[in-house]
Amino acid sequence: MTFSVPVTVRGYELDVQGHVNQAVYLQYAEHARWEFLLAAGLQADKLVAARVGPVVLESTIKYRRELRGGDDFRVTCEFEWGSGKTYRIRQEMIRTDDTLSAEVAVIGGLLDLDARRLLADPGGRFRELATNPELLGPDRRQAGTANNSPATGRCPVSGNSPPRENFRGQDQVSEQGRSGDIGCRSLRSAI
Repeated sequence: MTFSVPVTVRGYELDVQGHVNQAVYLQYAEHARWEFLLAAGLQADKLVAARVGPVVLESTIKYRRELRGGDDFRVTCEFEWGSGKTYRIRQEMIRTDDTLSAEVAVIGGLLDLDARRLLADPGGRFRELATNPELLGPDRRQAGTANNSPATGRCPVSGNSPPRENFRGQDQVSEQGRSGDIGCRSLRSAI
């Protein structure tokens, strides 16, 4: 079952076109993610006491149908755990008439607040701290699979191919990356 949070569009969230401002979609998505973590028993103060915190590394929004003032909708939240330091979150914003308004794809990680580095196995650490770990979903880690799709080798969020390596063996941004969209492998190696 996918977790969801009900939301009503407020007047101050609208832009001059009369629909929800694009930046507000990120706030809706963030709200749903924190509600999900709270439902799993992962309050912010508990995470800080454990010296860890969730971070967003990449966020992509696909706008499907506009949301307007007073619209009621729900924001879904589904975490997908991998074998590395990152995880994926798939979210949808769905109006009460079942119209899909937006899709949000996030790559996140769990930051060690002292070392300022991402922790390996964030799903495992979340499960250790959670009072309701079953809400976090199955542990889908498989040896040898990173966050690239095994079928295509492409990043599941951006669709980019893994970046080429330069002469020093370091990742470099792919051709698509020159416009500001970097591949998933580049994100992982930069951290």
